[in-house]
Amino acid sequence: MTNIINPFWNPYGGSERRALRLYREFRDNEWPARLWAGHWEPVAPALQEEYPIHLIRPKTLSIPFRGTCVFVGMYFGYGRWLWLSRPKRIIVVCNIISQDFLDARIEELKDLGMYARTEFVYASDLVREWAGRPGRVEISPIDLSKFHPPDRTTRSDNAPFTVGRLSRDDPRKHHPDDPSFYRECLEAGMRVRILGGTCLTDQLGPHPNLELLPAGSVEADVFLRSLDCFYYRTDPVWTEPHGRVVTEAMATGLPVVCHRRGGYTELIEDGTSGYLFDTTSQALKIVDALHTDETRRAAVGRAARRESEEWFSTATRNEWLRYYAA
Repeated sequence: MTNIINPFWNPYGGSERRALRLYREFRDNEWPARLWAGHWEPVAPALQEEYPIHLIRPKTLSIPFRGTCVFVGMYFGYGRWLWLSRPKRIIVVCNIISQDFLDARIEELKDLGMYARTEFVYASDLVREWAGRPGRVEISPIDLSKFHPPDRTTRSDNAPFTVGRLSRDDPRKHHPDDPSFYRECLEAGMRVRILGGTCLTDQLGPHPNLELLPAGSVEADVFLRSLDCFYYRTDPVWTEPHGRVVTEAMATGLPVVCHRRGGYTELIEDGTSGYLFDTTSQALKIVDALHTDETRRAAVGRAARRESEEWFSTATRNEWLRYYAA
């Protein structure tokens, strides 16, 4: 049995979405897997209603027994129940850059070595290099049948060029210079849509072509198909370990314009399957060029989709399922 463990606090969190996607892949292939949430904080009601999430309760021996325990994330304590569980194998999915969290999890697991071998899976090469420990790199899996390019033939010729992004509604997910970038886009006649952008309300005044939407108010795939260009940059205090939303945008066939800082940069061939920038002025030039060149937008979007089909091919995903199930 493969036991997939995460707190499942936030329906829109990257680790939650990663854990749930892995579970769905096991389920769709009819391989045994079970979802578990620890006794740390309440599970998000929306997730508890949709998925069969079992609660870890050591006092009643409601714990994963034996098998493989896959901990998706390092930001939560794993718990002493592992001594009772005696898993044969522990896999830690590292998708955050924090020395404190890494040290804490290693300390928790070090005495279990006589019972289970511990392996690490990293969200990107960036995270693996930072951790300095051996392990495999896995791009957070997404559903290509869900994140697919839109039918552009149904688009109105009068629709404004739309720049947008999505993330958790957290200031750390936005760069301090992003409001000025969005204002420049609006002044150039573009439309700006930000899913998970209500935290910018005080910095961006009302504008007829601006939408700041709460996280989760629109399904991610539907939202992405409303864009012409995907933009992404985070606060300097937050180094993006992977950036799942970037791969979702690329799978949707969008040209992505991303800051040259984060795990996602490893996946973007600059100028071919997306664009990387260092400064706001560079980002504006790239977006303006895409605004005026539909042929370029389409070509970059097709290249991004082709890359996605390689990363998330059936053969690749089956190989990963066999790894987690071994």
